[in-house]
Amino acid sequence: MKQFKDEQGYALLVVLLMVVLFLGLSAVFMAGSMSNAKQETTVDTSNLAVAAAEMGVLYHTTSFEKELVEVNKAVASKSKEMLDNFKSCVRSEKRIGCNTAIERDLMEDDINEALKAYYLEQIEIKAIRYRENHLHKKELFSGIAYLLEDVKVKGITDPNIIQIELMIQGIKEDVIKDLRTTLKVGVPENFIVKSDIQHEPIIIEQVNNAVKYEDIFKVQKPQLSCKNLMSLINTSTSTTSGACYAELDESMRNFSDFIISKGLNPKDFTVYTEDFITNFCKEKNNDNHCRDIDLKKLNIITPSTSIAVNNHMRYFSNFILTVNGKLETGNHFEMVGLVGGRQTIILKEMHVGNHLNEIENTNLLILGNASGSDAELYIKGKVEIGQNSNFCLDIDRINQKQWKAIAEKVVFLGNGSLSYYTKDPNKRFPLQGEHIFRAPSYESFLESCGVVMSTTESVNVPVPVMLDTDFDFIVNY
Repeated sequence: MKQFKDEQGYALLVVLLMVVLFLGLSAVFMAGSMSNAKQETTVDTSNLAVAAAEMGVLYHTTSFEKELVEVNKAVASKSKEMLDNFKSCVRSEKRIGCNTAIERDLMEDDINEALKAYYLEQIEIKAIRYRENHLHKKELFSGIAYLLEDVKVKGITDPNIIQIELMIQGIKEDVIKDLRTTLKVGVPENFIVKSDIQHEPIIIEQVNNAVKYEDIFKVQKPQLSCKNLMSLINTSTSTTSGACYAELDESMRNFSDFIISKGLNPKDFTVYTEDFITNFCKEKNNDNHCRDIDLKKLNIITPSTSIAVNNHMRYFSNFILTVNGKLETGNHFEMVGLVGGRQTIILKEMHVGNHLNEIENTNLLILGNASGSDAELYIKGKVEIGQNSNFCLDIDRINQKQWKAIAEKVVFLGNGSLSYYTKDPNKRFPLQGEHIFRAPSYESFLESCGVVMSTTESVNVPVPVMLDTDFDFIVNY
């Protein structure tokens, strides 16, 4: 018997199954694709948040480094202030706490420690103010920003490093990423250069108010010639004072001008001369005069010889002359101090062949010899003491007849005066009045006559260190 098969229904079923399978696979693939897309969007958002935080790190580390430059400036200013106080102490009369080298060394250590503490304090202040001024969100693009969340000074974890922690957030929409950045700032070991390594020399003048006769004429010839001293000044900026001896054939009339041309002060220099006439007068001495000399406050000492001028001695100004002997002129001693400036002339004895007159702005002292009471004070002609001048006599050491003869002819112009000293309470200078002064002590006698002895000392003062910013940072993701 013949059988017939109808297969059309099966074909339809197979097609339907294939459609369902295809749709199912499509749905799986589409779901996977959508999941991958969502994951990629999340990753991109996270990466943008991190990138924003990194931009914040770059900005704030650069900005804070500028704050450290300001710290260095503040420390430099503080260093100058403290070193100026150091100098003031050294220059002061009592020099409390800085009189000896040991005391000054301790003071240097104290200054260095104080500057270190000030440096750390300034960094902490900068960190606090930085946090106060920068705690706000900074938007880079739409929906992307960074935020400085906090600034903390962690202190010194290493002897020479102070750490500062910056907490920075990167923001992308609802995604926030935190980065912790540690700034490492170097702390200098020294804020000043110790004076035994590098220093600024300061010349200190110490005044001796208790000067005695022996102090004035205690003379020691220096080892350095004035020619060699001039060469030394030409080659060394540290030579700012000194003593020298004039060679026998050397003219010293321009020595003060040389000193001034080097930016120095002639009053800080002393010239010892065995031949005053040759060293200081010979260029103007063709007619046996010694005249026209302005020495700009130079100190001159004749160690063991007298000065003798055949004719006039005139037109002297601006010098301090100590003669360990007699000053003798064949004619006038006059016109001293008329061109300005002040001078002090200290002699043991004096002989003037004619007038002593037109003396202004001058202290003229006749102190006599170390022993005896017969030192010469002879002035043949008139004696005229002019404006701002003081004629000073130790009448215990001078020939009594001669100083009494001075009293008979001395004339005072303006505020000119005569001061005298004697240890005998019964001895009096014959003249009395407003121009005559008796000193109660030898020290006050010398002081009133302009004699003030001083010694100089060079003290080394430390100099500040030029600070540079030692700066590094580490980012912790």
